[in-house]
Amino acid sequence: MPAPKVPTREMSNQAKLDFLVDLHSNGGPSTLYGASLQDLIDDIPRRVVKSKVRRGKDLIDLDQEIADNKSISLRIEATLAGLVAAVAALSTGSGMTPEAIKAAIKEAVDDSLDHLTVTATIQAADERK
Repeated sequence: MPAPKVPTREMSNQAKLDFLVDLHSNGGPSTLYGASLQDLIDDIPRRVVKSKVRRGKDLIDLDQEIADNKSISLRIEATLAGLVAAVAALSTGSGMTPEAIKAAIKEAVDDSLDHLTVTATIQAADERK
């Protein structure tokens, strides 16, 4: 149950200072989980990273999803570098330059990404199921 609201005009300056110091350091019924503001601020990274994202029908921890996507991105970069090198080697006799090949690949990738749609849902940590 939230703490009763007291209009600040009815509080002395000392009471206001005491309230702010107490809120910052100790928290209380007027703050989330009764935690101090400093503890709530310190807890933000944990609550964000422990958020869930949907992968198909499964809920995955956000930090795992980020790590998986980083690994996939590194593999894709390596694959693309290998493909560019292979096409460059194959095109030596065709008159195409590596720059022209890279430009064609970039254009194809940009065209593909134009049609990409991403949907994200962000929930507070206590709403996860």
